[in-house]
Amino acid sequence: MSEFNIIASIPPVPKVHDSISDMEQSIVEDLLNNNRKLSEWIVAIPEIKSVEDIKQKMLESNILAATENEVIVQKMKTLYKNMKMLHLELDRKMAVFRQLQANHSNLCSLFDEAKIFKQLEMLKIESFDLSENIAFDWLERNDEKKLDDFVKSFLAKRIQHHVNASKIERLSFILNI
Repeated sequence: MSEFNIIASIPPVPKVHDSISDMEQSIVEDLLNNNRKLSEWIVAIPEIKSVEDIKQKMLESNILAATENEVIVQKMKTLYKNMKMLHLELDRKMAVFRQLQANHSNLCSLFDEAKIFKQLEMLKIESFDLSENIAFDWLERNDEKKLDDFVKSFLAKRIQHHVNASKIERLSFILNI
């Protein structure tokens, strides 16, 4: 019930109560001397009944509003908690995104072709020299028992040498050098 409706439904206060004006003196004195009777008589006045009804309706309306507000407060607390969790998750994902973006920028930035060619050439020479050293050491020891170990390590280094040479060749082709 809106406040306007409650105020509009309050009965006007009469200037003269006919029920009191028409009462005999002895009845008035009896009411004044007996609080219980006075209370019963006051409650029976139509305006008082109307105000009591309005009071009861306001109380029920307030209880209903308070109950609805409590439900809304609980929903708001749940929404706030969910929002905080989503905010923390967003912060975490944004940190991951920023890191990935930085990595992407590093990976996609222009590269120094000469530096890359030099590194690949050094790796190619290094792997060739290592494979030659493995072969020379094995020939010096002439240890036939470790032939499988020699073949595995020699082939691993020699394959790495050819992979690096292939990378240099492909990169040169891509960059038209």
